[in-house]
Amino acid sequence: MKARFFIFGLLIVILSVQSVFASEINISLNINHEIFEPGDQFIAKLILKNNLAFGYTTIIESIIENEDRSYVNLLPPLSIKLNPNEKKEIELYNFSIDETFNEGDYLLSIRVISHNSTEESTKKFKIIGTLKELPINLKICKDLSCSESEKIFSQNETIYLDYSSEVKNISINANLTYPDKTIKQLTLPTSIKAEQTGTYTLKVTASKEGYKTKTLSTQFGVVEKEAEIINTSSCFVNSICEPDLGENYKTCPQDCEPCAKDNICNPDCLTGEDADCKQTAFPYWLLIIGLVIALFLLIILVRHVTDRL
Repeated sequence: MKARFFIFGLLIVILSVQSVFASEINISLNINHEIFEPGDQFIAKLILKNNLAFGYTTIIESIIENEDRSYVNLLPPLSIKLNPNEKKEIELYNFSIDETFNEGDYLLSIRVISHNSTEESTKKFKIIGTLKELPINLKICKDLSCSESEKIFSQNETIYLDYSSEVKNISINANLTYPDKTIKQLTLPTSIKAEQTGTYTLKVTASKEGYKTKTLSTQFGVVEKEAEIINTSSCFVNSICEPDLGENYKTCPQDCEPCAKDNICNPDCLTGEDADCKQTAFPYWLLIIGLVIALFLLIILVRHVTDRL
């Protein structure tokens, strides 16, 4: 009899321990295929099983993304009510795979937040046979070879419009919007004369079989032409000051010293140092007049003193 009571008590303890450590919810994530092609339907379902004797509400978070995260499909949090011991199937995703999807590996991740626990699950899948990305760049340049792209040009300057791509025989549809909002269709490569000042917008649609159609847009500006300052001075550096060639201490200091004979007087030179500075003759006549006046004043002074004596 004691043995029976012991076994019965042991079973109760085991069942109690299992109820404590058993997960309050079971989840099972499933997708309909592992590899998808254009035209396939992607379906993802989640099965929830409440293991508790009372009901509660779960929160489901889910996201699909590819390796470089160029595709992200994030669902808003989904609230699901589960009754005691209820099992429920939820359809999370149902969409068609088209040619615009990027080829490669994708990952579906879900998280289920239940009464007192959090469960997570993931599924990997692959998409193949879709259109490739079309590599293409627009080029705005000042020269035909387009060795360097530019964004600012002067009025009436020739502007070269082109594109670059490693893919050959691309179909290009280009439109240029001028500052006055006029729109002209272009065939690239081409060139235009920048007659209008302001902002230009080049919009290009590129397409090729097997690739995604790509639309690009870029802007460039045209400003009024800056005044050209022409320097007419000459300096033929040869250690010889040559005034006949326009050299002087200002235009060619490499050859002409500050006080050199260069047909220009340098006022900073001392008297006699610069031969180009004309020497003024001393005004001796002013000295003679001064001496005569001084003598006249002296005679008047002598007479005045003599008369008083």
